Amino acid sequence: MVPRNFKCDCPGHPLWRPIIIFLFGLFLILFLMFFGTTLPAMGNPMGLTLFSETPPRPRPQNLDLLSLELVTHIDRHLITIPAGESIAQRFFQQFPFHLTEDPLTIQNLNLFLQSLDRYTSYIPPQPKSITPLLEKETTHAMGTLLLPWENHVLMVPAKGGAAFHEGLEDAQFLRAIQGKKISDFNVDHVAAQIDNAFLHNRYVQFSFMHPISNQEMTLPLHQKDFFPAPVEINRITINPLYSVSSIRILKFTSHQTRDALEAAIAAITHTTHHLFLDLRYCLGGDYHEALDTASLFIPQGILMAKTLDKTGRFQYYHSIPGRKILNRPISILVGPHTASAGEVFAQIMADSAGNTSLVGAKTYGKCLSQRDFPLSNGGYLRLSNLQLFGADDSICKSATENPNIYIPPPRLFDTKEVIHTIMKSATPPIPPPHRKPAK
Repeated sequence: MVPRNFKCDCPGHPLWRPIIIFLFGLFLILFLMFFGTTLPAMGNPMGLTLFSETPPRPRPQNLDLLSLELVTHIDRHLITIPAGESIAQRFFQQFPFHLTEDPLTIQNLNLFLQSLDRYTSYIPPQPKSITPLLEKETTHAMGTLLLPWENHVLMVPAKGGAAFHEGLEDAQFLRAIQGKKISDFNVDHVAAQIDNAFLHNRYVQFSFMHPISNQEMTLPLHQKDFFPAPVEINRITINPLYSVSSIRILKFTSHQTRDALEAAIAAITHTTHHLFLDLRYCLGGDYHEALDTASLFIPQGILMAKTLDKTGRFQYYHSIPGRKILNRPISILVGPHTASAGEVFAQIMADSAGNTSLVGAKTYGKCLSQRDFPLSNGGYLRLSNLQLFGADDSICKSATENPNIYIPPPRLFDTKEVIHTIMKSATPPIPPPHRKPAK
C-alpha cells in the first residue's frame, strides 16, 4: 500500500506505473509456481521456457525406506542364515551408497535375496500374475501351468480351463506361439510372450509336441474366466474297453484341499478301489494344510513331521482326528516338479498311511516352508522360515528319492503311460476299475 503522504518527485513517472510493474511481477511468479515452468539451459535467447522440451526421466522404484525393515525380517526369520549371523553388514556392503546416491531397485534386491536363499524374494505391491493358475479369485486366463524341463517348456492344463476344453487334455511340450518357434526356454519369458500374443489376438495358435511320441499338434487357444481348484478329478482312458479316474492335487490351499480331496474320493468310490493321487505338478502350498490332508489317511495321534525355526526350536505335528480313508491301496505320482508341501504329503503318506506306493521320479527337494511378511509399502517379503523334517528326523525329500515304481521323465509326463505302468506293475495286477458297456 502506498502511504498517503507519498509523493514522487521524479518527473515523467506517474504513481501507478511502479504499482503495475509490481503486480505484473507477482502474477508472473505465481504463474511459474503453479504451471511447473522450468529454467532453460544456459544460452537460451528466450530467457524463460514455459514448457520443458524433454520429458523428465522416470525415477526407478526406490526401496531405500524399506532397508531396515527388510534386514530385520531376514535376521529374525531366514532359516538358511545361521542364528547369530547378522545380515545387516552383508546388506550394506553390497549396497554401500544406496541410502544417499544409488537407489535400491527391486531387481538388485531380489538378486541379493536369492544369494541368501533361492526361494526368498521381495514381492512388490499388487504384483501382476502373468499366467495365473492357482489363485483364490476368478482369473482370466487359459488355465495352464508353465514348467521348465531341460530344453523344453511343459504346459500343463487344469481341467476347468479354456485350454483343456479346447483339446489340451494332458501335459505337452510347447514348441511355438503364433508360428514363432520358442528359442528361449525361460518360463517367465515364455509367459510374457503368451501375454503379449493375447494383447493383439483373441485366439492364439500354439504348437505342441508329445513328451514320448514327439507327435506334433497345433491348437488355437483363448482365455476365459476361470476359477482354479486345488483338487481335480481326471478320467484316463487306458484302452477302448475301460478307463480309470485319478485325482490331481495342484496345490495345498488353506481350508480347501483337505475338504476337496475328501469330496473327490467320495465321488469316484463307486468306480475304483485303488486310489491314484497325482502330485506330479504340485508346487507346494500351505504346510499345515498338507498335514491336515494326510490325516485323512492316518490314525489319530501319529507323529507325522516336525519343523525347525531360526531359533533352533522344533515343532512336532501329529495327525488330527477325522481319518476317513481306510484300507485302500494308494499310488502317489511324484516327479521333479513336486515340491515343498507336496513332498511333505508324499513322505508322510509313504511312512504312515500304509498300503501306499510312490510312483515316478525324484522330487524337487525344496524342503523349506515359506512365510510372507507384510511390509509398510504394501508389498511383502517371502522368506524361508522353517526347515521341514519327517517323523524319523529325515529331511522331507528322502522318501521320494527312490520311488517304489521308477518312471523317468519325459515318460512321467504322459498320464496314460504312468497309470498303465502302475496297473501292470502292481502285485496282484490292478483289475479294470470301470468297463464301458459294449456297443
